[in-house]
Amino acid sequence: MDNQTSSMEYQTDFKTRSGDYYVFHSNKDRQYVNMKTGNIERADFYDSSLGKSSQITISQDAALKIATTYVTTHYQNFTAKRMQLADAALLDHGITKEYQFVWRQVIGDVITPNFVLVQINPDSGKVNSYIGISREIEVPVKPAVSQEESVAIASKAFPTINATAINAELGVDYPEKDTQKLLWVIKIQGKSDDNVMQGGMVVIDAQTGYIYSMST
Repeated sequence: MDNQTSSMEYQTDFKTRSGDYYVFHSNKDRQYVNMKTGNIERADFYDSSLGKSSQITISQDAALKIATTYVTTHYQNFTAKRMQLADAALLDHGITKEYQFVWRQVIGDVITPNFVLVQINPDSGKVNSYIGISREIEVPVKPAVSQEESVAIASKAFPTINATAINAELGVDYPEKDTQKLLWVIKIQGKSDDNVMQGGMVVIDAQTGYIYSMST
């Protein structure tokens, strides 16, 4: 990683469903090292982020070139994974601003857990932060449960909502610790019987129809 120093010190452990990390920090940055692979999958650069500015000196196109060069260097098999630019925006935090770029790997219509996020200081062009998740796809990406079937399952989970809008996305993720699954994520918006706007999300196993989670 850029801006590395020789004074990195262990800070803590950080656990997620898709991997566990050792967290190291120095006076310039904080890095998250995957315990299994040894790869740095996240880095926050203090010398850039502390200098965040409301000034926009470089264009979004120029910032994208900086981010792309950084990602190509630091994310393993970036080109081979055919990462697609999913978001490019200027984030306004009030007193500060930064460019944010997100790439995702999509196989057909299936969103994978592989993504890259880079935030760029719009004044200096330095990298504020980086996240790069790369996982092998361990499950089939063809669902046994159709989109129509998954929507029906989700609708039954929210019987009090008269749906006016339904969005369905198919993706690979980790609903449980170290457990990769092909999932339908169904988002429902609508009105209740007393005409109050409501919404909910249901995460469904795309092979079995099992509901992993529900939220409103």
